[in-house]
Amino acid sequence: AGGCSKDGTPTWGHLEYIDHGYVVDHGPGLNVHGTSITAYFPDILDPNKARFICGKARTNLPAPNDVDVDFAVRAKDDAEPGVNDEFDIQLLKFSTGFFYSTFIPGFPHKLNDGNGGGGNIQLHGPAAGPVVQCPAFGAS
Repeated sequence: AGGCSKDGTPTWGHLEYIDHGYVVDHGPGLNVHGTSITAYFPDILDPNKARFICGKARTNLPAPNDVDVDFAVRAKDDAEPGVNDEFDIQLLKFSTGFFYSTFIPGFPHKLNDGNGGGGNIQLHGPAAGPVVQCPAFGAS
């Protein structure tokens, strides 16, 4: 979840993401917990339906990839009842080279691609914000 004020300043948001199929040293599952929101902006390719939410997160990965991981989430609301909605996440930590993505076709952790599935994304109002800081998306 994420939002911005009318001037485009990111004001709130949170992220909780779990990939039960991802295997880490201490067992299966990748847990990502957002710690701050740095950007909220429309997807320029589909500005009326899709948004990016970016920020910092902590994970359950071994140090040093456990804290200060950059994330970018793309959420697309493609009408009701939500079976065509899309959700993707990308994680990046420059200093260690850690990378995780569901954006990339063929990536083993690809999520709903708009061809049916669970969940229902709801957008409420326009996203007025510019790309402020989103290293996991390639913008800083």
